[in-house]
Amino acid sequence: KDKEINKKAAYASLVLEHKTGKDERIRIVYGGDTQEENPLWTSRNTDMVAKKLFLNKVVSEGLKFMTLDIKDFYLSEMNTLDSPEYMVLKEKYLPKKYKVKFQDMISNGQLLIRLDKTIYGMKQAGYISQRNLIEILAKNGYEEENYNSIFTNKEKSVTFVTHVDDFGVGYRDREQVKELIRVLKDANYTISEDWEGKKFCGFEIELNQGKWLDISVRKTIERTVTRFGEFKSRECPYKISAVKFSKEQLETEVDSSPELTETEKTLLMEKVGLTRYIAAAAYPHLELAVGKIAANLSKPTKDLMEQADHMLGYLQSHPNRVIRYYPSDMIMRAHSDASYGCEADFRCRTGGFIYMGSSDKDFVNGPIEVISLVQKNNVTCTAEAEYVAVFDVAQRIAYLRKLAESLGYPQGTIIIECDNECAVKLSNNNSHERKLRHVAMRYHWVKDQVRQGMINVIWRKNVYNLADFATKRMRTLADYIKGRDAYTVEAGTNELKRKR
Repeated sequence: KDKEINKKAAYASLVLEHKTGKDERIRIVYGGDTQEENPLWTSRNTDMVAKKLFLNKVVSEGLKFMTLDIKDFYLSEMNTLDSPEYMVLKEKYLPKKYKVKFQDMISNGQLLIRLDKTIYGMKQAGYISQRNLIEILAKNGYEEENYNSIFTNKEKSVTFVTHVDDFGVGYRDREQVKELIRVLKDANYTISEDWEGKKFCGFEIELNQGKWLDISVRKTIERTVTRFGEFKSRECPYKISAVKFSKEQLETEVDSSPELTETEKTLLMEKVGLTRYIAAAAYPHLELAVGKIAANLSKPTKDLMEQADHMLGYLQSHPNRVIRYYPSDMIMRAHSDASYGCEADFRCRTGGFIYMGSSDKDFVNGPIEVISLVQKNNVTCTAEAEYVAVFDVAQRIAYLRKLAESLGYPQGTIIIECDNECAVKLSNNNSHERKLRHVAMRYHWVKDQVRQGMINVIWRKNVYNLADFATKRMRTLADYIKGRDAYTVEAGTNELKRKR
């Protein structure tokens, strides 16, 4: 009916949707890749570390936990487009009755459709859907903290995080949650409720209220292993190499194995992508193993494929590891470490272990984030590598501080433990080492953070440094198990608070 259309019509795709335990259905998806980019069409959601901070809050405050899900979030009647979009649907996809109904409007085997509401595939669908949801929540007294999808009611008795259409809710009074559900239903959302709170955004959650909270990804591991086939059982995600210590730093061996075919490269990318998610979600002790492979993906080889299969064999053999969070004072603490010259081209690796602790420096909680990354610049000595590692960890803390404050936990001076005295002195501006005058200026941002009281870099013996495990492969299976058990525990373990 539109006399003039000034937009390019997108194509329509039919997607078969299959979810375990649910009937299959076909969904019409808009060809959003034909749309022009619009910087306003951005939606925000809590990232993985924000969810982990929120779960720390749940267990630390002795809250109950449940989840909500909005059904067909992008198809809500209230999601009116700011201007119409157009889509062509091939005649062969139309049921017979619609072919008859629209026969006068079908041209060249296609039906041109005007869309006034959002549907799946539109680039603006997430933005408009979230905008409407936030407006409804705000009108009913649910305030968002710092634009990071963390919400609380006025009484601060209910806190929840959102990820697209999923809600993770921490609460004391069930009636307060029922009020939130009423608000959503009054807005004509269809809501699914899970009062046991066993699943949330890929996490499998086990809450022992007031004692601990476990997060795992057993189902994801099961699907991943099934997808790629059976693997040989492994006790460690990488090959143990009993290398003796040397006075001179040994450079990483060059991988001379054959390059992969294009099909094999795609398969390796899929394996690394899925294991990287598993590591970030609930297997932080895999960060190093995954990072070692990912750092060399520019030249994928048979050896890298073998490393990926070795890691999948470990996951197949050990699917029940969990990150366990204990009640804490919600004081952020961190460890930093570096491994000098251990990567290709003699680069170094930063390790970081960040967790919510207490005033007891020996209390160890499950990590909210483990950092294992190759440093961007080549450095000339161990002290410089350790200083860069402090910088990398401090940068991440600057963001995590804001998240913690959004949850109602203002942070004072955050302690970063480092096992290198020279790096500690540099951070605290207590050293004027002439041999380190060449250090890139940007790394001295650490000194400014110390001066402002944002962080305090202290020395502690390396045997207590939990970031060490994220920088280098262990030389014995016993050393590996010791490090792994500092990061995760076996599901079902009745273990109370841990000490270093």
